[in-house]
Amino acid sequence: MVILENNFYNRKLFSCLIVLSLTTFLHACSHSDRDSLVSHQYGTSEQPLYEKYKTSFPPNLLEMSDDDFVDMLTPHVVQSLDGVGLEFLATFDAVEPIIQALGTSYPAFNVEAFANEKVQNLVNPQTGTPDQVMTEQDIEDYVVAEIRNELKKIGAEKNYIVISELATPQVQMQIAASIAELQNAIIDTAAVSQSIYDDLENLFGSKLSAGEIYLLVNHPEHWLDTFNASNNAKSSTKSLFNTTADSTSANSFQHSAWNAYLAHFASSTLILPSSESRGLWWAEVFTNAHEQKGENWDSKAGQMDLHNNKVGRDVYAAYAHWSSNYIYIKTWLGTLKIWVGYTYKSPIVSIIANLHTKALEAIYVNTGLPEKWTGTRFTAEVEAETKSKLLFIAENGNEHCSSSNSSSNDGSSSNNCDLSSSGF
Repeated sequence: MVILENNFYNRKLFSCLIVLSLTTFLHACSHSDRDSLVSHQYGTSEQPLYEKYKTSFPPNLLEMSDDDFVDMLTPHVVQSLDGVGLEFLATFDAVEPIIQALGTSYPAFNVEAFANEKVQNLVNPQTGTPDQVMTEQDIEDYVVAEIRNELKKIGAEKNYIVISELATPQVQMQIAASIAELQNAIIDTAAVSQSIYDDLENLFGSKLSAGEIYLLVNHPEHWLDTFNASNNAKSSTKSLFNTTADSTSANSFQHSAWNAYLAHFASSTLILPSSESRGLWWAEVFTNAHEQKGENWDSKAGQMDLHNNKVGRDVYAAYAHWSSNYIYIKTWLGTLKIWVGYTYKSPIVSIIANLHTKALEAIYVNTGLPEKWTGTRFTAEVEAETKSKLLFIAENGNEHCSSSNSSSNDGSSSNNCDLSSSGF
């Protein structure tokens, strides 16, 4: 039984691409210019991307290394407030339309049809059987190997197309202009740049931990999953709580929703096929890596985040439903059924609604009390009381108490939280 993965994009390149998401700071830029660029370069009047490249892939494409791909691009450097140079190869706004255009132009891969064709090619038309004796297991191994080779070719071709498009002068000019906008914001206004960097960190920006970088380098198939999950978690939090402040009940929701979205997206996109445990695995390892920056893991905020992350994954696991996924291969031995993973149903809207309810009922933990905090971990008492519940540690962090649709126990609006009633 084999789970097949499709590593669509170059690893080292996309570990660099993810450090800059223009959706967080291009509000001040001209959208009309960017829209016209997308329309001109990737519109229906242009030759579809795959058609443009399908006869011009280099003969050594499958042997090209990460460095070979990265060397096709020119790095752009931004100076941070503390004088550190941050190197970027591209921006999300430059990459996104290319990926979208490629997605609509690249031929769909029908794994079952492909596998059947490969098996039929083994058959000697005169005898109706292959020249070499093969068992059912031999056939399955052959089919899986051929699918993997085809996926490798698809991934390499898509890498080459995306990076070649990014390297064009027009797109490089777009990237340079966007980088300049970011640099000007950092130079002009410290407050603006700090907001930018906070957003970049929330949307896996400039403060990636070494563990996060390692995971993204080695699992490029989850790059878009991770971006989409981060973006959805943050936008949901701002919509429901009007803030994403650390250590608050709003932040407890954001972390739990982030994990649920990570599991949701990573279970269904850029993987052939979806794996029952893949999404939950990615959500856990990536968010654990996120907390491994400096001494954060043993801090109060770090332990709060780890707790709320797990609640999000647990709620997702409780809602998701899985079923086995098979392909059927016609052979001279009869029709073979080969298991290739799982299909899934994940009611993400219901999952997020459940987590919102949990956030409204989040428990305040006073980490200043020795019976609540050991110095590096919550105490057993806290673990028992908050099991399956979200928690927060900011003294005035029950954000829903001051939201426009909140009310006190007697039904009246309230701008203050009586934490003594929700804490312990």
